[in-house]
Amino acid sequence: MEKLNPCPILEFNDNQLLNVRKSFGYDDLHRLKQDVDHFQDWINKQPHFMLKEFGVPITSV
Repeated sequence: MEKLNPCPILEFNDNQLLNVRKSFGYDDLHRLKQDVDHFQDWINKQPHFMLKEFGVPITSV
């Protein structure tokens, strides 16, 4: 399971990441990655975007 990086300002519960994903309908990590890939494809098709590469931290699917 993925974990959030420690933050000096905020405290996270152990299941915080899972709860946030569930609240947005992304408890299936494969669906989240698929939607991010579709969004990246859309970005690549936009000729007016100067920056087209954004780091994607979703690694484990």
